[in-house]
Amino acid sequence: MAGYNCPSLPIRLVCGIFILASCLLVFLRLNHGYVPIHSVSYGEPQIEAPKLEKSPTKTASKALKILEPTAPLDRFDVALPSSAPPKLLARPDVPLVTYVYTESDYARTNLQFFVSHGLHAAADFVFIFNGPTNADEMIPLDKPNIKIVKRRNTCYDLGSHREVLNARKRGGKALRDIYQRFILMNASVRGPFVPHWSKECWTEAYLSKLNDRVKLVGSSIDCRGGGDQYVQSMIWATDTTGLNIMLTPAGIGECFRTLDDAIKGAIRTTPLLKSSGYHVDVMTTIFQSQRNYQFENCTQEGDMMYEGKYAGFSVHPFEVMFIKTNRNINPVMIDSLSRWIDQSGYSSYGVCGER
Repeated sequence: MAGYNCPSLPIRLVCGIFILASCLLVFLRLNHGYVPIHSVSYGEPQIEAPKLEKSPTKTASKALKILEPTAPLDRFDVALPSSAPPKLLARPDVPLVTYVYTESDYARTNLQFFVSHGLHAAADFVFIFNGPTNADEMIPLDKPNIKIVKRRNTCYDLGSHREVLNARKRGGKALRDIYQRFILMNASVRGPFVPHWSKECWTEAYLSKLNDRVKLVGSSIDCRGGGDQYVQSMIWATDTTGLNIMLTPAGIGECFRTLDDAIKGAIRTTPLLKSSGYHVDVMTTIFQSQRNYQFENCTQEGDMMYEGKYAGFSVHPFEVMFIKTNRNINPVMIDSLSRWIDQSGYSSYGVCGER
């Protein structure tokens, strides 16, 4: 048998170069268009490496895409490339507080008290300013969890809550779809009034009453002489289940055109939730005097949130945490407590923690 003659060294070298070139060509084709993104810390912009063009002149500044910081600038949206709309960030563990303000002397004082003592880092806050006002200048917008919305003075307080919670902006998600726990309130109440020895956060005091059976919590209930009892709407706490029921047209799901219509919306919301199989709860001690939420069917005459109308005396601010200031309820006590709390430097930041 004739012996096998191996290829010469030059031929083997050419073959090796050809194989390496082929592998490199395949690799480049598979990775065409791939742009690496480096990870960054909060606040540092991301820069995409520009895609190489055949002509170096086409690799211009427009080929560089500057992205927003990887951590959101605020707690309401997620930063995306500038060419795409920002998306809202789901925050199931953080409650949302919507606070409606319409200009008046008592509302301005109440807002200032709330800004001084009610804000904290464990919730997100949206202040809704209805109509002409400069009260928004009180709001500390340097905080990442605080936003303001300015709108025309329409729909009244409850209709304003509905509009803002339903608004679909910045990526198509509404605020009602992002959060799971909510507090809806307005500037007719002053608070939070919390004893100096208490370590309870006011938002959790309200929200902790929500459970599988209870879907609406407030400061007080109007018994209305029996029938159509309702949780008064100056402050409401609810969750996703409750809010979805409340925001239907059978509840507060409309832009109310008159004050009478807005009051009817507030009144019908409690029986709507009860007819859906749920209970309501409120802060007043008289409500807690009957077990298993039986006081939600109370028959007392009249609204108890007036001077001397709470079982023969006036409700104390420490009992409900937020109290009406446009009803002449023991004004000396409320003004004194407000002044003392201001002087004490009480802040919810010190008791509510962060989320």
